[in-house]
Formats: sequence, structure tokens, C-alpha cells
Amino acid sequence: MSEPQEISRPRSLPTVIYSHLVGHHKVYVRICYHPDTKEPFEVWMDVEHNDACEAAYLEALTRSINLGLRCGIPAEKFISQLQGIKCVPEPSPEHKRYIYSPADYLALSLKKFIQESNGTSTSNTDNGSQK
Repeated sequence: MSEPQEISRPRSLPTVIYSHLVGHHKVYVRICYHPDTKEPFEVWMDVEHNDACEAAYLEALTRSINLGLRCGIPAEKFISQLQGIKCVPEPSPEHKRYIYSPADYLALSLKKFIQESNGTSTSNTDNGSQK
């Protein structure tokens, strides 16, 4: 099997930030996209008031996703794997769709980013605020 070719990282990347309350913590998802292709190139997550272990798990998750994105794995593959992962028993009451975990929110943010990039975003897919 041949080794995947990793796309080199541009010096700077445009970024979109989404944020949402997941359980009792505010979660921030930063999606950096390639300026030429407009495809997601890197994702990063921050959770307010998380402990060192949770931060390490989220960093490991996003580093793994970033490697996959840079090697040409479509974001949709990550969305399908992450969407629906649960750790929060209660839904977020201010939104139409339950947000079950930071991983679930990452999947929803990627999905929203792709929809917005394609001009197909609808109000029923709202999953946070864009900054």
C-alpha cells in the first residue's frame, strides 16, 4: 500500500469559529480551510473549564482529523464517524437538535461549514454562532 501524500500547510489559513453550550461547558470549534480549495484543512476544539485529560483527548482527536484532512480524506468521512457520539444526557434547550458531546458538535460544525461553503445552509441546521 502506498503512503498517502500529505498536502503542505499554507503559511496562513482563513478560519471560521463556531461556539455552543454542550452540557455545562462552552465549546469552540475552529475550522481552518485551504484558501485555494475552500475545503476544511484543520479543525481545533477548545472547551471552557475542561481538565487536562479532556484537553489532551480533544487535541489528539483534532490532530488525527487534521492529518486525515491533509491527506485527502473528505470531511464527510469524519462527520459520519463523530456525529451522534454521546456524553451529555440532556439536550441543549435553545436549539432544535440535541448536541450530545464535543465530538458531536465538531461533526455538526463541519457539516454546517460545508453547507455554508456550498450555499446550502438552512435555518434548521443551526448549531451555534459563527464569529
